[in-house]
Amino acid sequence: MSNNISHKRNQPVQNMRLEDIIRNLNLKNGANQKSIRAPQNRSRLVIKGRLLFSTLEQIDGATIRFVMDRYDKNYLEALDYIIGKRAPEKISTNNGDILLPSINKNNVLAKRYLRFNRMIDSKVINAFIRNKLIYQSNSKVNNKVVANIVFLGYDKEGKIQHIHKRAASDQSKYRVNVKRSVPEYSFHWNGTDDSIYFFEAPIDMLSYISMNEEGWQQHSYAAACGMSDKVLFRCLEDNPSINKVYLCFDNDEIGESATNRIIQKLNNRKIDYEVLVPFLKDWNEDLIYELGDELVWKEFKL
Repeated sequence: MSNNISHKRNQPVQNMRLEDIIRNLNLKNGANQKSIRAPQNRSRLVIKGRLLFSTLEQIDGATIRFVMDRYDKNYLEALDYIIGKRAPEKISTNNGDILLPSINKNNVLAKRYLRFNRMIDSKVINAFIRNKLIYQSNSKVNNKVVANIVFLGYDKEGKIQHIHKRAASDQSKYRVNVKRSVPEYSFHWNGTDDSIYFFEAPIDMLSYISMNEEGWQQHSYAAACGMSDKVLFRCLEDNPSINKVYLCFDNDEIGESATNRIIQKLNNRKIDYEVLVPFLKDWNEDLIYELGDELVWKEFKL
Protein backbone atom coordinates (compact mmCIF):
# COMPACT_ATOMS: atom_id res chain seq x y z
CA MET A 1 0.00 0.00 0.00
CA SER A 2 2.88 2.34 0.77
CA ASN A 3 4.17 1.84 -2.78
CA ASN A 4 0.87 3.11 -4.17
CA ILE A 5 1.04 6.16 -1.92
CA SER A 6 4.60 6.87 -3.06
CA HIS A 7 3.57 6.52 -6.71
CA LYS A 8 0.64 8.92 -6.31
CA ARG A 9 2.88 11.47 -4.61
CA ASN A 10 5.46 11.06 -7.33
CA GLN A 11 3.09 11.74 -10.25
CA PRO A 12 2.82 15.55 -9.80
CA VAL A 13 6.59 15.74 -9.33
CA GLN A 14 7.27 14.04 -12.65
CA ASN A 15 4.96 16.51 -14.36
CA MET A 16 6.72 19.58 -12.94
CA ARG A 17 9.62 21.31 -14.64
CA LEU A 18 12.85 21.12 -12.64
CA GLU A 19 13.18 24.91 -12.82
CA ASP A 20 9.82 25.30 -11.06
CA ILE A 21 10.63 22.70 -8.42
CA ILE A 22 13.94 24.31 -7.54
CA ARG A 23 12.28 27.72 -7.32
CA ASN A 24 9.63 26.19 -5.03
CA LEU A 25 12.48 25.13 -2.76
CA ASN A 26 13.55 28.77 -2.51
CA LEU A 27 16.73 28.41 -4.58
CA LYS A 28 17.79 31.60 -6.33
CA ASN A 29 18.20 32.01 -10.08
CA GLY A 30 21.69 32.35 -11.47
CA ALA A 31 22.76 34.59 -14.31
CA ASN A 32 20.87 32.62 -16.93
CA GLN A 33 17.81 30.38 -17.04
CA LYS A 34 19.83 27.19 -17.63
CA SER A 35 21.80 27.53 -14.42
CA ILE A 36 20.55 27.95 -10.86
CA ARG A 37 22.71 28.67 -7.82
CA ALA A 38 21.94 26.95 -4.52
CA PRO A 39 22.00 29.07 -1.36
CA GLN A 40 25.04 28.68 0.93
CA ASN A 41 26.83 26.80 -1.86
CA ARG A 42 29.14 28.09 -4.58
CA SER A 43 28.38 25.36 -7.09
CA ARG A 44 25.98 25.82 -9.99
CA LEU A 45 23.16 23.39 -10.64
CA VAL A 46 22.96 23.00 -14.43
CA ILE A 47 19.51 21.95 -15.61
CA LYS A 48 19.38 19.19 -18.22
CA GLY A 49 15.77 18.15 -18.77
CA ARG A 50 14.64 16.42 -15.58
CA LEU A 51 18.23 15.88 -14.41
CA LEU A 52 20.67 18.22 -12.75
CA PHE A 53 24.41 18.42 -12.36
CA SER A 54 26.53 20.24 -9.78
CA THR A 55 29.74 21.46 -11.39
CA LEU A 56 31.72 21.40 -8.13
CA GLU A 57 30.21 18.46 -6.29
CA GLN A 58 29.76 16.20 -9.34
CA ILE A 59 26.21 15.32 -8.31
CA ASP A 60 23.74 14.18 -10.93
CA GLY A 61 20.39 12.44 -10.73
CA ALA A 62 16.68 13.09 -10.44
CA THR A 63 15.11 16.03 -8.71
CA ILE A 64 13.97 13.93 -5.76
CA ARG A 65 17.50 12.62 -5.27
CA PHE A 66 18.76 16.19 -5.25
CA VAL A 67 16.42 17.15 -2.40
CA MET A 68 17.30 13.99 -0.45
CA ASP A 69 21.04 14.59 -0.70
CA ARG A 70 21.10 18.35 -0.38
CA TYR A 71 18.70 18.65 2.55
CA ASP A 72 19.17 15.34 4.42
CA LYS A 73 15.67 14.02 3.63
CA ASN A 74 14.41 10.50 3.07
CA TYR A 75 12.42 9.69 -0.08
CA LEU A 76 8.93 10.48 1.22
CA GLU A 77 10.10 13.60 3.05
CA ALA A 78 11.69 14.86 -0.17
CA LEU A 79 8.42 14.30 -2.05
CA ASP A 80 6.47 16.14 0.65
CA TYR A 81 8.80 19.12 0.48
CA ILE A 82 8.62 19.32 -3.31
CA ILE A 83 4.86 18.87 -3.63
CA GLY A 84 4.16 21.12 -0.65
CA LYS A 85 6.48 23.76 -2.10
CA ARG A 86 8.34 24.11 1.19
CA ALA A 87 12.02 24.73 1.86
CA PRO A 88 13.73 22.54 4.48
CA GLU A 89 12.95 23.77 7.98
CA LYS A 90 15.37 26.29 9.41
CA ILE A 91 15.71 27.11 13.10
CA SER A 92 16.80 30.59 14.08
CA THR A 93 19.13 30.48 17.11
CA ASN A 94 21.06 33.17 18.92
CA ASN A 95 24.02 32.23 16.70
CA GLY A 96 22.11 32.30 13.38
CA ASP A 97 20.01 29.87 11.36
CA ILE A 98 20.60 26.12 11.52
CA LEU A 99 18.88 23.32 9.61
CA LEU A 100 16.87 20.88 11.69
CA PRO A 101 17.92 17.30 10.77
CA SER A 102 15.21 15.28 9.03
CA ILE A 103 12.76 13.54 11.36
CA ASN A 104 12.02 9.82 11.18
CA LYS A 105 8.78 9.64 13.15
CA ASN A 106 8.88 5.97 14.16
CA ASN A 107 12.25 6.32 16.00
CA VAL A 108 12.72 2.54 15.80
CA LEU A 109 16.50 2.45 15.34
CA ALA A 110 17.08 5.22 17.86
CA LYS A 111 15.01 3.40 20.46
CA ARG A 112 16.67 0.08 19.67
CA TYR A 113 20.16 1.52 20.04
CA LEU A 114 19.42 3.32 23.30
CA ARG A 115 17.60 0.34 24.79
CA PHE A 116 19.69 -2.65 23.67
CA ASN A 117 23.14 -1.17 23.01
CA ARG A 118 23.14 1.34 25.83
CA MET A 119 20.57 -0.32 28.14
CA ILE A 120 18.67 2.91 28.77
CA ASP A 121 15.32 2.21 30.41
CA SER A 122 12.48 2.27 27.87
CA LYS A 123 10.31 4.51 30.07
CA VAL A 124 13.10 7.08 30.21
CA ILE A 125 13.60 6.93 26.43
CA ASN A 126 9.89 7.39 25.79
CA ALA A 127 9.67 10.32 28.21
CA PHE A 128 12.35 12.24 26.33
CA ILE A 129 10.88 11.38 22.92
CA ARG A 130 7.40 12.36 24.11
CA ASN A 131 8.75 15.75 25.24
CA LYS A 132 10.40 16.29 21.82
CA LEU A 133 13.91 16.20 23.24
CA ILE A 134 15.06 13.13 21.28
CA TYR A 135 14.25 11.82 17.81
CA GLN A 136 15.75 9.75 15.00
CA SER A 137 17.17 11.29 11.85
CA ASN A 138 18.24 9.34 8.76
CA SER A 139 21.00 10.46 6.41
CA LYS A 140 23.04 9.04 3.53
CA VAL A 141 26.66 7.99 3.94
CA ASN A 142 28.42 6.28 1.02
CA ASN A 143 25.03 5.59 -0.59
CA LYS A 144 23.77 3.86 2.56
CA VAL A 145 21.02 5.15 4.84
CA VAL A 146 22.28 5.50 8.39
CA ALA A 147 20.34 6.45 11.51
CA ASN A 148 21.40 9.20 13.88
CA ILE A 149 19.96 10.18 17.25
CA VAL A 150 19.20 13.88 17.63
CA PHE A 151 19.25 15.50 21.09
CA LEU A 152 17.57 18.91 21.22
CA GLY A 153 18.15 21.79 23.62
CA TYR A 154 15.56 24.54 24.14
CA ASP A 155 15.67 28.00 25.67
CA LYS A 156 13.15 29.07 28.33
CA GLU A 157 10.74 30.28 25.61
CA GLY A 158 10.63 26.77 24.16
CA LYS A 159 12.72 27.60 21.11
CA ILE A 160 15.35 25.11 19.88
CA GLN A 161 18.83 26.54 20.41
CA HIS A 162 21.06 23.47 20.36
CA ILE A 163 21.21 20.28 18.27
CA HIS A 164 23.52 17.36 19.07
CA LYS A 165 23.72 14.34 16.74
CA ARG A 166 25.30 10.95 17.29
CA ALA A 167 25.25 7.70 15.34
CA ALA A 168 22.66 5.10 16.40
CA SER A 169 25.30 2.40 16.15
CA ASP A 170 28.43 1.34 18.01
CA GLN A 171 30.09 0.79 14.62
CA SER A 172 30.41 4.55 14.18
CA LYS A 173 32.04 7.19 16.39
CA TYR A 174 30.07 9.97 14.68
CA ARG A 175 28.87 12.67 17.05
CA VAL A 176 28.63 16.40 16.48
CA ASN A 177 27.05 19.58 17.76
CA VAL A 178 25.33 21.05 14.71
CA LYS A 179 26.90 24.28 13.50
CA ARG A 180 25.51 27.44 15.12
CA SER A 181 24.13 25.54 18.13
CA VAL A 182 24.23 27.64 21.30
CA PRO A 183 26.15 25.76 24.06
CA GLU A 184 24.19 27.50 26.83
CA TYR A 185 21.13 25.48 25.77
CA SER A 186 22.54 22.03 25.12
CA PHE A 187 20.46 18.92 25.93
CA HIS A 188 18.72 19.29 29.31
CA TRP A 189 15.62 18.46 31.33
CA ASN A 190 13.88 21.04 33.52
CA GLY A 191 12.56 19.59 36.77
CA THR A 192 10.55 21.15 39.57
CA ASP A 193 12.74 20.74 42.67
CA ASP A 194 15.93 22.52 43.77
CA SER A 195 18.57 20.17 42.29
CA ILE A 196 20.39 19.73 38.98
CA TYR A 197 22.63 16.87 37.76
CA PHE A 198 25.32 17.81 35.24
CA PHE A 199 26.93 15.32 32.80
CA GLU A 200 29.39 15.28 29.92
CA ALA A 201 27.14 13.52 27.39
CA PRO A 202 23.44 12.77 26.81
CA ILE A 203 24.02 8.98 27.03
CA ASP A 204 25.57 9.41 30.50
CA MET A 205 22.64 11.53 31.58
CA LEU A 206 20.07 8.98 30.40
CA SER A 207 22.09 6.15 31.98
CA TYR A 208 22.18 7.81 35.38
CA ILE A 209 18.44 8.45 35.26
CA SER A 210 17.86 4.78 34.36
CA MET A 211 19.74 3.75 37.51
CA ASN A 212 17.93 6.31 39.69
CA GLU A 213 14.39 6.36 38.34
CA GLU A 214 12.41 7.10 41.47
CA GLY A 215 11.10 10.66 41.19
CA TRP A 216 13.62 11.49 38.46
CA GLN A 217 11.33 13.87 36.60
CA GLN A 218 11.32 16.24 39.57
CA HIS A 219 15.05 16.91 39.22
CA SER A 220 16.78 18.94 36.54
CA TYR A 221 19.49 17.41 34.32
CA ALA A 222 21.89 18.83 31.75
CA ALA A 223 24.51 17.41 29.39
CA ALA A 224 27.39 19.54 28.17
CA CYS A 225 27.62 17.64 24.84
CA GLY A 226 31.33 18.30 25.28
CA MET A 227 33.25 19.90 28.15
CA SER A 228 31.65 23.35 28.33
CA ASP A 229 29.87 24.33 31.54
CA LYS A 230 27.73 27.02 29.89
CA VAL A 231 24.48 25.04 29.97
CA LEU A 232 24.85 24.46 33.73
CA PHE A 233 25.09 28.13 34.56
CA ARG A 234 22.33 28.99 32.09
CA CYS A 235 20.06 26.48 33.86
CA LEU A 236 20.97 28.01 37.22
CA GLU A 237 20.19 31.48 35.91
CA ASP A 238 16.88 30.45 34.31
CA ASN A 239 15.82 28.39 37.36
CA PRO A 240 16.70 30.42 40.48
CA SER A 241 15.04 27.83 42.72
CA ILE A 242 17.94 25.40 42.04
CA ASN A 243 20.42 25.55 44.91
CA LYS A 244 22.19 22.17 44.71
CA VAL A 245 24.43 20.98 41.85
CA TYR A 246 25.53 17.36 41.36
CA LEU A 247 28.63 17.11 39.15
CA CYS A 248 28.58 13.77 37.31
CA PHE A 249 31.49 13.80 34.87
CA ASP A 250 33.48 10.76 33.71
CA ASN A 251 35.85 8.88 35.98
CA ASP A 252 39.00 9.87 34.07
CA GLU A 253 41.58 12.64 34.00
CA ILE A 254 39.55 14.86 31.65
CA GLY A 255 36.41 14.47 33.73
CA GLU A 256 38.28 15.23 36.95
CA SER A 257 39.87 18.34 35.45
CA ALA A 258 36.50 19.65 34.25
CA THR A 259 34.93 18.93 37.63
CA ASN A 260 37.63 20.87 39.49
CA ARG A 261 37.21 23.81 37.11
CA ILE A 262 33.46 23.94 37.69
CA ILE A 263 33.89 23.57 41.47
CA GLN A 264 35.93 26.78 41.53
CA LYS A 265 33.12 28.64 39.77
CA LEU A 266 30.47 27.20 42.08
CA ASN A 267 32.52 28.16 45.15
CA ASN A 268 32.87 31.71 43.84
CA ARG A 269 29.09 31.90 43.52
CA LYS A 270 28.52 30.18 46.87
CA ILE A 271 26.44 27.42 45.25
CA ASP A 272 26.21 24.10 47.08
CA TYR A 273 27.49 21.09 45.15
CA GLU A 274 28.30 17.40 45.39
CA VAL A 275 30.56 15.31 43.14
CA LEU A 276 29.21 11.95 41.94
CA VAL A 277 31.77 9.67 40.28
CA PRO A 278 30.86 6.52 38.31
CA PHE A 279 32.42 3.26 39.51
CA LEU A 280 33.72 2.51 36.00
CA LYS A 281 34.70 5.09 33.35
CA ASP A 282 31.24 6.58 32.80
CA TRP A 283 27.62 6.17 33.84
CA ASN A 284 26.69 4.04 30.85
CA GLU A 285 29.38 1.50 31.70
CA ASP A 286 28.01 1.46 35.25
CA LEU A 287 24.48 0.88 33.95
CA ILE A 288 25.53 -2.03 31.73
CA TYR A 289 27.54 -3.55 34.58
CA GLU A 290 24.60 -3.17 36.95
CA LEU A 291 22.22 -4.93 34.57
CA GLY A 292 24.41 -7.99 34.17
CA ASP A 293 26.90 -9.66 31.87
CA GLU A 294 27.56 -7.36 28.90
CA LEU A 295 28.43 -10.31 26.65
CA VAL A 296 24.84 -11.55 26.82
CA TRP A 297 23.56 -8.24 25.47
CA LYS A 298 26.05 -8.06 22.60
CA GLU A 299 23.78 -10.47 20.70
CA PHE A 300 21.26 -7.62 20.40
CA LYS A 301 23.68 -4.94 19.23
CA LEU A 302 23.23 -3.29 15.85
